[in-house]
Amino acid sequence: MTLVDAAAGANSALALYDIGNLEFLYISRMPSARAYQSVLWQSRAKFQPRKSAGIDYYVRQKQSRGVAFAVTGDLVLLPSEVGARFQVRLSVRAREGDA
Repeated sequence: MTLVDAAAGANSALALYDIGNLEFLYISRMPSARAYQSVLWQSRAKFQPRKSAGIDYYVRQKQSRGVAFAVTGDLVLLPSEVGARFQVRLSVRAREGDA
């Protein structure tokens, strides 16, 4: 299973914030059981664990860029960078009660 297969669920959305710097947030609806069996989740040991708004997420820095992901409820979140937008999205998700 490729990374794309691992992150693609039934419904997905892509928010582009800065095309020049390729900043985005990809969100996909996926049953948590499937998400926890994905290649992405299985590779989390290669990432640094963090927590925001009570939701665990995983970050990996490579040179000047980073990659992160979170699984919360039935959503997989993949931001191009772990900044304020990602933190806000996790906070909103936590308030929804699905965390």
